[in-house]
Amino acid sequence: MISSLIAAGEQVSCEGGHCPKRFTLSFDAEDAFSPVTHAEYSLDAGPWQYIEPVGQLSDSRREHYEVHINLDGPASKVGEHLITVRAYDRHDNIGVSKTVIAAQ
Repeated sequence: MISSLIAAGEQVSCEGGHCPKRFTLSFDAEDAFSPVTHAEYSLDAGPWQYIEPVGQLSDSRREHYEVHINLDGPASKVGEHLITVRAYDRHDNIGVSKTVIAAQ
């Protein structure tokens, strides 16, 4: 149900010696029989965060999602971060995928 899960680092300008870490997460969610209704992501097993599809309307069997994640504050540890995504269809069937990103 979830395909093309990609997490890529972004170049962010440093101000005052502070260089925030930022990643773009993108993926496609697809269901063979019913529309995808919504998707969520979790960073390092934290609370689930709602994501809107790029078209801002979940009404088709295939949706593309893209979200920018800032790794600032408590989540800005050096090392690896686990990003988990899940997408639901109209009948609350769930597709899940995960990826690991390195944060320097």
